[in-house]
Amino acid sequence: MRHIGISEAKARLSEIALRIATGEEYTITNQGAPIMKLTRVDIPGRRHLGSDVGAFAVPDLLRRSDRMGSTSGVDSMKYLVDTRVFLWMQAEPDKLGPRTAEILSQDSSELYLSAASAWEIAIKHRLGRVVLPHKPARYVPQRMAASRILHLPIDASHALGVCELDDHLSDPVDRLLVSQARADRMRLVTADPIFGDYDIEELDART
Repeated sequence: MRHIGISEAKARLSEIALRIATGEEYTITNQGAPIMKLTRVDIPGRRHLGSDVGAFAVPDLLRRSDRMGSTSGVDSMKYLVDTRVFLWMQAEPDKLGPRTAEILSQDSSELYLSAASAWEIAIKHRLGRVVLPHKPARYVPQRMAASRILHLPIDASHALGVCELDDHLSDPVDRLLVSQARADRMRLVTADPIFGDYDIEELDART
């Protein structure tokens, strides 16, 4: 719990609002006496996006293209968020299109993060290409829990399913995501148009 004078709170209102969104609490004082408490309010039925706004930026190496892929309907189903979308949800939610942000915010949308994406984050953090506020072993599970995102393990059917894909997609993580989305009938949430060449349902994260 942080204590701050009312005059300083007025001057730093935007900063304080962002900190409250990450879970910090503030007590506002007037001449040393507490007059109010500021805390985050979680709206039932909705997820909070952007808990780490300003903490880090998603690097360009995860932004493969600015071209759009095709999308299908938005009926209720399971959504597999790719690595970049997961990081956008935490630190750069403004990168998400309004339609996608609305879908991902709804508790009725069942969201998953693949073990392949966790692996990708860990590798790129180790190489210095993804900078996080904490080590991946702490950060990823914490943010998954806070965002109510479920873990999708890699099983034999997922691993073997990559042999059914043509060579258009060479990245091993991307191939696993496609295989998982196909096997488990999930809609892949991505801003990467290369996935549009495969027979999976997509939600274009930029829409």
